[in-house]
Amino acid sequence: MSLLEKVGVKVSDTGIPKYQDLSFNFVFPTKKAGTFSLFGIGGLGKIKETAKRNFQEWEERTDAQDMNLGFNAGSAGLKHQYIANDRLYFTNIISASVSRNSNKTDTLTQDYVTSLYHKDKFTNTAIRYAGSLNYRASSKNTIRAGINASLLRYDLYALTYDTEIAALKERINENGSTSTYDAFAQLKTELSDRLTLNTGVHANYFALSKSWTAEPRLGLNWKVAPDQTVSFGTGLYNRLEPSAIILPRAEPDKIQQIIPRYLLPSLLRLSLDMKRI
Repeated sequence: MSLLEKVGVKVSDTGIPKYQDLSFNFVFPTKKAGTFSLFGIGGLGKIKETAKRNFQEWEERTDAQDMNLGFNAGSAGLKHQYIANDRLYFTNIISASVSRNSNKTDTLTQDYVTSLYHKDKFTNTAIRYAGSLNYRASSKNTIRAGINASLLRYDLYALTYDTEIAALKERINENGSTSTYDAFAQLKTELSDRLTLNTGVHANYFALSKSWTAEPRLGLNWKVAPDQTVSFGTGLYNRLEPSAIILPRAEPDKIQQIIPRYLLPSLLRLSLDMKRI
């Protein structure tokens, strides 16, 4: 889109995203120790929007604002896969990632004098481990199980103009670290040539709120034709919200009041799909 903008084609009224990205994946097979993979992906992005320096063309409050958005992210890791025999193989992954989002918005007077309206910077880093095994117990039963661990660090800051006090107000200023741990087990059973049953359980522990969840899950796939499958799935699912949402400004003695926001309530999900293979 930025190339179209350079040749004079208008594609947006709210700023043109500009991106740069890089990815790599190197694979190192060995004779006895399995296969190692070194991977990574990263990206830089920004959006800049400048208000028109003609206040007579301003129709909304946002028309009188200069905005600069930035978003950077990167992740790299090492993967190891080891095939023990024709029934069992292991996968282990260690990775590190970082993401940073920033926003600076200035508002203009009719004399085009700028003043700060909003400023934020959210930085999140993580070191993660994921390990799993796949075991074919029989011709019709396959077991998959694993554990995941994440060490998380956050640095969050946001400042916004508050119309009630006619001044800038700090919305969030938090930094620290926490961790999450989860484990899962799944059994895939081929009931017939056309019918496959998936059963499993997933457990999660979030250290910041000292809360844990257990989530049973069930799925059924029915191959009604060589090119069509009907899928049914149900279970309990939880989602961990981003740190900028789960860490509002709160005094330490009020932490219990915001614990429910760390892990959203479990939801019963039911799906019935008709898809072609």
